[in-house]
Amino acid sequence: IAIIALLIGILLPSLSSARASAQRIVCQSNMRQLELAHQMYIEDYKGRLIDAALPHGSLAGDIRSTWLIALQDYGAAPESLLSPVDRSIWLSLDDGGSDGGASLAELRAWFEQHEDLLTDNDFGNDPDQPEIARLTSYGLNGYTAQSVAPFLNPDPVTGRRLDQGNAYTRINRIPRTSQTIHLVMMTPIARRFGEPIDSEADFAKADHVHPNEWDFSFVSETASATFASSQMWLNAHGGDPTSPSGKSNAAFFDGSVRTLSFDEMYRDTEHNLFHPEASPPSAARP
Repeated sequence: IAIIALLIGILLPSLSSARASAQRIVCQSNMRQLELAHQMYIEDYKGRLIDAALPHGSLAGDIRSTWLIALQDYGAAPESLLSPVDRSIWLSLDDGGSDGGASLAELRAWFEQHEDLLTDNDFGNDPDQPEIARLTSYGLNGYTAQSVAPFLNPDPVTGRRLDQGNAYTRINRIPRTSQTIHLVMMTPIARRFGEPIDSEADFAKADHVHPNEWDFSFVSETASATFASSQMWLNAHGGDPTSPSGKSNAAFFDGSVRTLSFDEMYRDTEHNLFHPEASPPSAARP
């Protein structure tokens, strides 16, 4: 019995590590699949990038016109929207969570069912849209999503005015596709100053992040990561939830996917992999 217990003690960490590695690889595969579909989408839409659709727990319009559905038309499987490590309480009951909101399939069916009422130009008879669950583990870089692109005058990176009219929302406006993040992993739970909150979903039901809001480097070396953890899942694949060394997957505009720590993705406003013209975080280090 003692020998068996010893063997179990030796094998369990190895099995746990192998499982985590397999989940990370599947998650990367999901993101590559989404990026491949996005590249075909870009071809059809003359260089235009997909846009954000879920403003912090609600729908911005017909779910069928969102990137969550659109990329399925280009070969992305519905399952690719959810990471195998995602156990958020805000997932729908069908997806293994605890939230009573509608799943993506249920939302699609709801819009099809109410098509006539929603398109008759009579807003008075429109039915109330259903509450949504967490629909995806992944989210867009806000610098490159038309509806949530920041207004900066001047942009501290370029010195130019940045607004929705000249935002980085077309592929030809991304000068370094292999060094600009497109998709990140969304936080599975709301956070305030790093502390988890389970009474509301906030960014756990969103599909984009706002990197232009993250620079708290003037406070401490870890403050930016702590704030970003309210939007992005910093430690989906290892580390502490608010630590700059936490690791998660990120997909780039060239279709590549990498497992990176937060401090490899973001240092401050002028050194990060989110703003398409910023310097990389490594350039800020001595």
